[in-house]
Amino acid sequence: MEQQFAGSSEPGQNQDLKLAQDPLVQRMFHQTQELVASCTRFLPSDVELQTSRINQQSILINAHYRLTPKVQTKHITGHFSPTEQDQQHAAPEKAAASELPSLLQGASQAAQDILNKPQARYTAVNGNTSLVRGTRFWSLGTCDNCNGNRTIRCIHCDGGTTACSSCHGSAEESCPQCFGACTISCMQCGGLGTITSTEQVSVTHTVYIDGQSHNEYRTEYHNVQRQCPSCSFGRTDCPTCNRHGRVQCRTCHGARRLECQFCNGKGAHACPRCDGSGQYGILAAGNIAVECHSNAELPPDADPLMPLIQQIHPLEMLPQTLDKQALQELKGSSQGSCFQLHARFTGQLEIIRIGIRCAEQDFSLSAFGKQIEWVEQDNLVERLLTGDLTLLEKALLDVDRDTFFKPNRLPVQQALRNALQASLHEQLALDGAGNNSGNQIVSSEFAQRIHARSQTAVHWLAKANARVLWPWLVGAAVVLEAAAAIMGGMAATWLVCFLLVSSGLLIYRFQTLRIFKSTYPSTEAAKKSWSLLWQQKKLLGPICFLVAPAVVLAIAATIWLPAHINPEQAIQTTTKSSGNGITQSVQAWQQGEVIKARALAKDFAQRGDSSVFGFYAWLIAADVGVQAGDAVVNDPDAAQTWIDRAFEVNKNDLWAKTAQATLLLEGREVPRDISKGTELLESAAEGGLVPAMYMAGQYALKGKHVSQSNIIQARKWFERAAAQHDSDSLYALGNLDWYGLGISRPNHKKALQEWKESAALGNKEAEKTVKAGRPIKS
Repeated sequence: MEQQFAGSSEPGQNQDLKLAQDPLVQRMFHQTQELVASCTRFLPSDVELQTSRINQQSILINAHYRLTPKVQTKHITGHFSPTEQDQQHAAPEKAAASELPSLLQGASQAAQDILNKPQARYTAVNGNTSLVRGTRFWSLGTCDNCNGNRTIRCIHCDGGTTACSSCHGSAEESCPQCFGACTISCMQCGGLGTITSTEQVSVTHTVYIDGQSHNEYRTEYHNVQRQCPSCSFGRTDCPTCNRHGRVQCRTCHGARRLECQFCNGKGAHACPRCDGSGQYGILAAGNIAVECHSNAELPPDADPLMPLIQQIHPLEMLPQTLDKQALQELKGSSQGSCFQLHARFTGQLEIIRIGIRCAEQDFSLSAFGKQIEWVEQDNLVERLLTGDLTLLEKALLDVDRDTFFKPNRLPVQQALRNALQASLHEQLALDGAGNNSGNQIVSSEFAQRIHARSQTAVHWLAKANARVLWPWLVGAAVVLEAAAAIMGGMAATWLVCFLLVSSGLLIYRFQTLRIFKSTYPSTEAAKKSWSLLWQQKKLLGPICFLVAPAVVLAIAATIWLPAHINPEQAIQTTTKSSGNGITQSVQAWQQGEVIKARALAKDFAQRGDSSVFGFYAWLIAADVGVQAGDAVVNDPDAAQTWIDRAFEVNKNDLWAKTAQATLLLEGREVPRDISKGTELLESAAEGGLVPAMYMAGQYALKGKHVSQSNIIQARKWFERAAAQHDSDSLYALGNLDWYGLGISRPNHKKALQEWKESAALGNKEAEKTVKAGRPIKS
């Protein structure tokens, strides 16, 4: 049966208008309007309903029901509470089986009554349908597991207790402190058996000045090892077990047994079979199981859209979507102990077709069912979006006619703005064919076409904006960098270059985003488009095009400046800022040429190279590289002068800190301040200065000018300096390892290896020690 509507003025127009107002037609038309409004730039009012037609497609449903009688049983305990309908019987299963014939007869009649009801569906009788209910028969007897006692003996314990798992019934366990050894390591000496004390001694120190020598007396602190008074060879009695090796069990507290965790100390637990009731039995009842099988058929004159509908819903699933089903035929027959019913239903499926007009184009749409499931949309959205996409492609073809530095951005921007007014077009422009919601409405090829054209337009707008800004940035670069080169030199030129590049990029990003925001419907979409171009590296070309003039001009100024700057000023600038003095001086000192290093440092310092002030002060304070005729020999005042000059330039000069620490720790011409001197020395060592690390280790190891020796601290500094290939630190570290200072036991093999590494770096003492195979006492 078909119903039609056409927008004409012929007789019968009232009946056609009534069809156009059908709820299904109106619902489908409203969904079409919503689709157009949500995916395109057109409004719901732009969509007009032209024609409509509803076809009631008949579907034949064949249903087969099989009723099978069964006896269902269930185990029960003494906690079972029977109802008034339940009956006690000695043989519940036999009693329930005797009721099955009458139950089957009643179930078959109940099933026929249900299917014969008006508006009944073929699924009214199924496996979950309860047609009849039989009497429940039950029987209870004494539980054979517990013999009616309700409890059974616990198999995990003996009368509610078990032997302690820690002491196994002995009431004692191994001492947790000495682990049965009866003695522990001495806490006072750390298990070494000896303690180290510091003694003050006065030693003679020979000083050479201009080939003459004289003796000075200095105070030193020596380490003396004595036997520990609190232990015997590093071991002392265990205070926990008093040399017994065993203590009272901490689990059972000497009781030898523990309460059983399974029965809570009762020795028995409820019988699991009867659930602690002492009775066990069976409950039986008759039941009718229902099995339903169905299939669907189409009449020979089925609607042409049915093959497409079956691709959405298989024919076997369509009957479940039909609201109206009518029973045509019902037959029943007995087969052995079962009963079978054969029913034939007829259902009606609504197929709706409408014709609409939008943007001067006609479309034919079709759907089915009360829920309006679409079958054909006639490429509605794709055809509506094609017009805007065609205008955008035409605008992109015309951009080649513009001048390079004055591109006409308005046509491309306007065409892209019109296209992006459609929300679907905006999604596809940003996400491409990967957007699943868009691919359900338009084809993947069309989605990729929208994405490609939109990205091309956005990229062109970004390049056009760079071409517009380029002349302004070039003019600013020429004026500002030329002025900086003439007035401020090379450093000022590169600073201006950096500021021009940074400001140019910020202005370019701001202007481009402003264009995108005026094109895209939302600010978030504009920012996402910018991010997408950045991720695809499409902005590298415009950015390089913008910053290239400023960089090229700065390079040109760098090449031009040395040829036109005052030679004396260039020499002075190079000497003061290049840092060549400290590099050459330290390099000579590291190669063992201490006299040359001191001469270089003195020369560069007197010429005003601030980088060498601290190093030269340290050479003076430490009497390094002294040669005959040197006017500054062991002169604390001269050292302090260069230290002060170094700190004026750089308060964190590591060499100056080391020189100042040397004067303070030695007390030469300045009051001795061990605390401040040690702090300065460790600060320089923490800064990575190798000589400071070695000196900090020596002061800590020998106890020179400090209150007590600290072997661990000395090892730390020696190890850090040795990691930077310092030969003196490697030699000192080898001595510590040989005697086992700061470690658990002596390590002669490691000590020899460290001496060999020190000798390879040129340490003469290490070479002698390697030949002797042990430390040489001097």
